[in-house]
Amino acid sequence: MGLEEQPIKRETMAVERAERELQEERARLSGVIGSAMDAIISVDASQHITILNETAEKMFRCPAREALGQPLDRFLPARFRESHRGHVERFGQTGVTSRAMGHLHPLSGLRADGEEFPIEASISHIEVGGQQTYTVILRDITERKLAEEQILRLNAELEQRVQERTEELTAINRELESFTYSVAHDLRAPLRHIDAFSKILEEDFAAVLPLEAVHCLQNIQKSTSKMIRLVDDLLNLARLGRQELRRQTTPLSSLVNEVLAELKEETAGRTLEWRTEALPAIECDPGLMKQVFANLLSNAVKYTRPRLVGVIEVGCRKSNGDSAVFVRDNGVGFNMKYADKLFGVFQRFHRADEFEGTGVGLATVDRIVRKHGGHIWAEAAVDKGATFYFTVAGLGQASEPDKLPELQGCIVT
Repeated sequence: MGLEEQPIKRETMAVERAERELQEERARLSGVIGSAMDAIISVDASQHITILNETAEKMFRCPAREALGQPLDRFLPARFRESHRGHVERFGQTGVTSRAMGHLHPLSGLRADGEEFPIEASISHIEVGGQQTYTVILRDITERKLAEEQILRLNAELEQRVQERTEELTAINRELESFTYSVAHDLRAPLRHIDAFSKILEEDFAAVLPLEAVHCLQNIQKSTSKMIRLVDDLLNLARLGRQELRRQTTPLSSLVNEVLAELKEETAGRTLEWRTEALPAIECDPGLMKQVFANLLSNAVKYTRPRLVGVIEVGCRKSNGDSAVFVRDNGVGFNMKYADKLFGVFQRFHRADEFEGTGVGLATVDRIVRKHGGHIWAEAAVDKGATFYFTVAGLGQASEPDKLPELQGCIVT
């Protein structure tokens, strides 16, 4: 072999080696593509199919031998074919080598038997020897779409059931409020008659009645008075359900002042230390919000009665992430084990002979606070006092607090 033939032989051997490596790489790639769980289709620049793996055969129900050389859009419904060709062409001009799942518009596939189904696709392309090759990876998302549709249907059904249940509960609440109002209203007249006639008996015939009979009449009057107060409280609670809020900008400090002025007679002869802070002005129903303070402060006054010096605080704090008004006392407190029953009607934690009351006051407070878009809760311990917190809509965005100069640190005796 001449010297001039040796470079040609080496070049020929290099080309043959490169071809073998290319064939081996194609074989490996073919094996990977063939065993892939996703459908994989490769097309040339004219968008004719050059590779169709086994998963794609099953997905489109078409053997590879029938698909090779065919245009890719044979697997697309006719209405999408033109736009899809343009999409692939534009993709090839972007210079982007790949576009992942979820970044393509939703597509519909077309099986060989004419069935349409939803697919999700990613696309990539390479250039070899000046030839463009596009590879599309496809997933059949029929089951996902069915699941999504089922979830949407179940959500719609759930919303419908919730709406129906809400309407049903609203109707039941109206009926209960109406029933409570009617019963309480109808009880007032006979109770007042019992109270009036028992007093007449005592006043006109006490001299001829045995002492035991007089004592029985006095018990009747006492129980009747308690029942009348209970009925009045129930009527007020029932009215709350019907009453529309009349919101206006209201200084909460002014409401506290009014309540404390009304409590003077009840607190006469006692030593009370009032620790009040500035409270904001908010949009609320002033009459109902005054009732909130009246009930909470009356409770604080009542349950601090065993203390030589009752300490009652009113202020505004951040609690549990909310701006909340609080009323705190150093009274007898209660066991937090029963806190979930605190705002129920007729729920009492102390005996009637220790502290008077009907068990409706805190239920009324809870109803008013909820009508104002807020909620109420308490923290307490036995013999260590109690703190009641409540929020109302707009409290966190309220204007600057009003001042209570005449009450801060004031001791009333």
